[in-house]
Amino acid sequence: MASLAQPEASIRSRQTSYAGGLLLLCGSGALSVLARRHLGRFHRDSLTIHEGHELVETGPYRHVRHPLYTATIGVFVGLGAVLGNRISLGLAALPTIALIHRIRVEEDMLIEALGSRYLRYRQRTARLLPGVW
Repeated sequence: MASLAQPEASIRSRQTSYAGGLLLLCGSGALSVLARRHLGRFHRDSLTIHEGHELVETGPYRHVRHPLYTATIGVFVGLGAVLGNRISLGLAALPTIALIHRIRVEEDMLIEALGSRYLRYRQRTARLLPGVW
């Protein structure tokens, strides 16, 4: 098994990996800030439904249902690319798996709280990446 420092684990095009990783880190940070602004008072770190909860469909929420999770995954992938190591890049799968579970739980809560309005929104928007999923 290759360690993080061994050459066989390194990504071949180190400069491209580094530059792409930095761009992804910056873009993910910007997406996170934008998504939090559009959520406003509804943003919480824990999964909660607020009294008078409203469906946010503006900004990045027009295109994806979970842009904050998209940004989080982007940070992990970007960090792996900056490190220039396939093992580090592959470790981004771990938080992605956890976030996919969280998305399922959150969407069940939103369907219960918002009903058909959330179901219609869910039909017309991607979960994490437009045109992919």
